[in-house]
Amino acid sequence: MKKEWPIQKEREAFLKTKGINHLYEFQEKALAHWDEGRDMLIAVPTGRGKSLCYQLPPIGSPGLTIVISPLIALMQDQVQKLQQSHIKAEYLCSLQPQEEQSRILSSLSQLSFLYITPERTRSTAFLVALQDISLQAIVIDEAHCVSLWGKTFRPSYRQLKSFLKRYPHALRMALSATITPVVKKDIIFYLGLRSPVIIEEPPLRKDISLHLQAKENLFPMVKNILSTSPCGIVYVQSRYTCEALYFLLSPHFSVDRYHAGLEKTRREQAQKRFLSGEVSWMIATSAFGMGIDKPDIRTIVHLQPPPSIEDYLQQIGRAGRDGKGAHAYLLFSPSRLGEVNKRHQMSFSLVLFSLLKGRFERVIRLMYENRLWQAMRNWIGEGLSLSFLEAYFAGKKNNPFSYGLPFSTFVSLLQGTNNWLFLPLYGKKRGTSQATFTRWLWYNLTTHRLRIRFAHHFLWMYPGGKYE
Repeated sequence: MKKEWPIQKEREAFLKTKGINHLYEFQEKALAHWDEGRDMLIAVPTGRGKSLCYQLPPIGSPGLTIVISPLIALMQDQVQKLQQSHIKAEYLCSLQPQEEQSRILSSLSQLSFLYITPERTRSTAFLVALQDISLQAIVIDEAHCVSLWGKTFRPSYRQLKSFLKRYPHALRMALSATITPVVKKDIIFYLGLRSPVIIEEPPLRKDISLHLQAKENLFPMVKNILSTSPCGIVYVQSRYTCEALYFLLSPHFSVDRYHAGLEKTRREQAQKRFLSGEVSWMIATSAFGMGIDKPDIRTIVHLQPPPSIEDYLQQIGRAGRDGKGAHAYLLFSPSRLGEVNKRHQMSFSLVLFSLLKGRFERVIRLMYENRLWQAMRNWIGEGLSLSFLEAYFAGKKNNPFSYGLPFSTFVSLLQGTNNWLFLPLYGKKRGTSQATFTRWLWYNLTTHRLRIRFAHHFLWMYPGGKYE
């Protein structure tokens, strides 16, 4: 049913305050289905404007829209921007004084938006405050957390279904940037979406260029990227690496650092300096992420692969939000190509110990993380192939027509040595040097002349494009 003109007028005024002149096709679809009262599942890449799918439709309509979000920083940022557009919005979190929380609960009838964490839906005081409130919609942002975190880390995500059942007349919308078929089924089931309209776009934005580079000494490559790009984020996998890289880069570049080991005030200060443009580069772990809405980030650099394809796409999606394009560099050492990540390594003793201690969920989580990590490594072996990415998010398995052999044997054959049972030493005897081997391998990978994937400590090799 088409809404009345006064509502459209208020929506146009809201878009004007945000400087938006036109909507993307997926945003127009979301607006139309909202007006029809349909539940929705929206999967759109980070940085494309998913938040507008639930911020624009309620404008001018009576009732409260509740937005369930995983991180306090994310909620604060969204509420601040809505208030700047003269929209009545608040957020509730455990860090607020009790008086502030009581004030917000007593003013729910006057609000258009209320942001909460999933844990808030279990609060008796919150449920009582909602009794006489007309709910227009309930939105679950970063909905993949229902599947990814709901099993062990934040069980409140799996309990949202009972909260949603209390308000059958409220529209339900779930949004995420990275949804595989398995995660999609989890979201629909655990959120009780009712014959939802599914709006999807390819998981990788077309304006982000991917670059895959390998070298033992990564520091010169990082320095070169920082010297040729005005603004960006360098993601690392540990606090130690974050501190070490900051120490090496700070004398030459305008940088700051961010990781969970820093005090909260120090992290907030670093984030403000980066968002305001006081510093051009942030060296960070994955703790620096959701809620970072800086439109002019031009470059994202990763030193070593993140734990999953989903993590990688979420993080590179923070670049180029102004629509002017961006670059994403994935760098790592070739010596770690076939390395087994201990964090994701399963062992009989670990499984047995976990079962005896009644911690079966730990085993489930490790298995899930291991599958994600294997997919990430296989994608690297494909040279960050777009066809692999599309197949992964479509739930299709890339089954190569191939042959496999231990990685050490592969290197021995290239070097012309007989050390098939031992890890060969690069450049020894009459074989290929490390530099020559690296150039050959990565030239063939990046040009798709050779593709590889890892499984059970084996390196699978097959010609580009040869699939079963």
